[in-house]
Amino acid sequence: MDEQKIPLPPWLPWATTACLAALVACLGELWILERARMRLMQEQVLLANAALKGAENQLEAERILDRREHAMERGEDMSSFPRPQGRAPPTQAWDPHGGSWSGNRGACGRS
Repeated sequence: MDEQKIPLPPWLPWATTACLAALVACLGELWILERARMRLMQEQVLLANAALKGAENQLEAERILDRREHAMERGEDMSSFPRPQGRAPPTQAWDPHGGSWSGNRGACGRS
């Protein structure tokens, strides 16, 4: 029973081992590349989320300023609107008859 039916060349086990080693090396390289690609995609998602949040914040700020301007044009009470952080509160008044601003507009540099 220990007798071989097909004679095998003596180098066949070494060739098989070399082929398996090459296969493992290729699979390892693919695994490393996919991990790097996954990290890159995760970073892109984080950057996209940050850009989206920035755009949402800018839109919300523009909405608040727009509502505030319309309320000031109509002469409504401004106490319900949030005050900008890091700036002096504006002391201004809209003259509906003259169509211009009067007073100090705060620390934003416009008057």
